[in-house]
Amino acid sequence: MLQSAAFRETVDAWVFATNDALGAVGGLSVLRTWGITPAAISGILTASPLAMREAQAATGVPCLTADQLANGSLNQHLQELARDCD
Repeated sequence: MLQSAAFRETVDAWVFATNDALGAVGGLSVLRTWGITPAAISGILTASPLAMREAQAATGVPCLTADQLANGSLNQHLQELARDCD
């Protein structure tokens, strides 16, 4: 489904969940070849502040914990991205 342009056009924003920083780098590399750039990274890697810093530094994509996703931080980030595109 992720390789389907018709499906990708129905998605406004992506969050990539992964276990570790290396998975974030590899996963985002594959996603970007399909034209997908996630707005954020989340998943088990957010249990480790070091893994979050490594993933953010290597990918340029912010990492958000489950608490941050629950409290609306993703919404704020998406609004900032939209302003940057204007």
